[in-house]
Amino acid sequence: SAMFINRDDTIVVAHSSNGQLLIWLNGSANVSAIIHANLSSPQSVFVTDDDVIFVDNACPHSRIERWSLTNHSFLSSIPVDQRCRDLFVDGDDVHCSQEYYHQVVKYSWRNPSTSPVVVVGMNCAE
Repeated sequence: SAMFINRDDTIVVAHSSNGQLLIWLNGSANVSAIIHANLSSPQSVFVTDDDVIFVDNACPHSRIERWSLTNHSFLSSIPVDQRCRDLFVDGDDVHCSQEYYHQVVKYSWRNPSTSPVVVVGMNCAE
């Protein structure tokens, strides 16, 4: 249901029906690795330059999860109140487009308990 290709041409797919992250390394025709992430209907995935995977796991788990692409381990999570239709990570900030709230919200993955900041949108369709 969601796919990301990083600068090394590694492909990461969030598989919605089996809750896994599937990884194809550059040039591989077959799945190179499977992370059993217990995802539920993920909508988006983003991979940083330092090989950290951010994946939407908001419905019904209410979180964005961080996984290591290198050793396939869970790192941490960020609590959210709405699924992320799309994710973008910039440094410590995770931007989440919230379809039903009609806004983009910024979270800090280093300080997940801080309140999210609305970057754009007003919680109504315009």
